[in-house]
Amino acid sequence: MEWSEMSAVPPEEQKVLDAAIGQQVLREMYEDDTRATLKVELRDKRIGVSLSADTQSAIIPPGELIQAIADLVTAHERASTGFTGVTYEYLKDAQGQWTMVAQFAYAN
Repeated sequence: MEWSEMSAVPPEEQKVLDAAIGQQVLREMYEDDTRATLKVELRDKRIGVSLSADTQSAIIPPGELIQAIADLVTAHERASTGFTGVTYEYLKDAQGQWTMVAQFAYAN
């Protein structure tokens, strides 16, 4: 399938979903945290979530983050993208600003 033929969540909607997830992730960070990783996996209609940071090996995701992730999964299901997961990496720079990089996974 050519990239142009693939279904996709509209970019503006994806941006809003990513921002909502990021806001919830960053609420869980300690002052000393400079890196965080959120992994979301969709398997057999179940959503697996793991969140960690450099000073926190495992963080229990709050309900608001779970809801934001559910919204993301729903958007991808609605768009029939074949979404199977995503890894968000958050990095804090020397000025205290966070950046995010996401790597999405899709079924073949």
